[in-house]
Amino acid sequence: MLLLLDQIAELDASIQNQLRNFQTHHLETIPGIGMHTLAVLIAELGDDLAQRFTGPEALVAFCGLAPKVRHSGNRTPLSAPISKRGSSRARRALGLAAVIAARWNPVLREFYERKLAQGKPKRVAHSAVARKLIHLMWGVARGGIAFDPLFAKPAAAPC
Repeated sequence: MLLLLDQIAELDASIQNQLRNFQTHHLETIPGIGMHTLAVLIAELGDDLAQRFTGPEALVAFCGLAPKVRHSGNRTPLSAPISKRGSSRARRALGLAAVIAARWNPVLREFYERKLAQGKPKRVAHSAVARKLIHLMWGVARGGIAFDPLFAKPAAAPC
């Protein structure tokens, strides 16, 4: 048992050393994106998100989190499931990261609670958080700066 624990610790250290070589080290500053999630995302998406994808919507579509609209005639559907096209590994990693981010990321926690208040089921709210997480990842990767939860918050109006 101790041998396995030593091997796991060795592999974790090796993964962490390999992650330092990539341009995406700022993504780990987003609460919800850990070392293992980042390793899966780099393996599936590459380390240059801003150059590889034209925008966050292309990244969302690649991960299979874009809505799949199926309707005909004048009927407009009330909901649209996710397309599930693209990388299932990236979608799974983002789904797990979304659960953590909905709890620990202040920006995404507020978003998640808003979705629940709208009457969305938890799994739908987590999918929305995963999609929003991709948008945050895109902004951090494109800007090359660490995640700042106060970046998009409007300044308080003076009294």
